Amino acid sequence: LKDALTEDDLTTAKSKVNSLQKSFEQVNMALFTGDAHLVWMDYSKKLDKNLEKANKAEDIDQIRESFIPISIAVIGLNEKFEPIGYKVYVQHCPMANNNKGADWLSKEEEIKNPYFGSSMLDCGELKSTMK
Repeated sequence: LKDALTEDDLTTAKSKVNSLQKSFEQVNMALFTGDAHLVWMDYSKKLDKNLEKANKAEDIDQIRESFIPISIAVIGLNEKFEPIGYKVYVQHCPMANNNKGADWLSKEEEIKNPYFGSSMLDCGELKSTMK
């Protein structure tokens, strides 16, 4: 999804939103017990709501708006559960979200800004690395 947004590609972005939604629906919640179940449910609700909103988006800006809370949830899930077996980068754009700033995950260290796409592709900074 991040890559489609960096390329200003509405069709692919909508497809990736749909794929993400289907992937999260297939997660076996029985794997999460105790406190982990509560954490999963909290993030899951936020993801469901914002993926649904992004799925109904009519333009790239609406998807980018939904991408802010989607990214927050995905970053949070990665911090809590460490599900990825490779290095990912938490990147930040200080101008996104009406100059409040917003983060995203990337497989690449190079900044490619999903919030502004081609208009400001390299705007942002590396915030942290997750392994």
